Amino acid sequence: MSFAYSTTITVPSGVMEIQEISMDDTILASAIYPVEKIFWNPEVVSYSAGCVISSECPMIFMVFSDDQERQIICSTDQVFMLTNGKLIRAEELKPGDSLANRDARPVMLNTVSEGLYNGGIRDIAVEPGYSQEGSLILANGVIVGDYSLQLRFDQLPDNLKVGKSGCR
Repeated sequence: MSFAYSTTITVPSGVMEIQEISMDDTILASAIYPVEKIFWNPEVVSYSAGCVISSECPMIFMVFSDDQERQIICSTDQVFMLTNGKLIRAEELKPGDSLANRDARPVMLNTVSEGLYNGGIRDIAVEPGYSQEGSLILANGVIVGDYSLQLRFDQLPDNLKVGKSGCR
């Protein structure tokens, strides 16, 4: 699982709520590049699945802001990009971390907590041929990993990830 329903994903024409995105829709995505080289391209969604969960499950609740305050509810293993270009799982984020927006500018993480969630959740991924490791997409205005990247996170080179010691 990745994101709660109502999370917006950037598409070529603007944004769509994640639960409205189906296979063969087009979203904006990027291969995993250094943050200063990220280039957003329209890419076809190859995987889109979700459900409404009737029992509570652990999720990460976060609030962040740049010019406006926004929030995301996501799974603990959802991948985010920091402004230094490092990738990090949601469960490792802490208040004060600087998430990257579409242009790699800082978005301050104000609060982050784990809690129980009851509602709709959805995963999406772009065409598998786009990047072997997975792809970067935009959720509620910040750079995150698609479902493929979430699954392959442990296999990424160490220089792309925040270290186990928490070195950011």
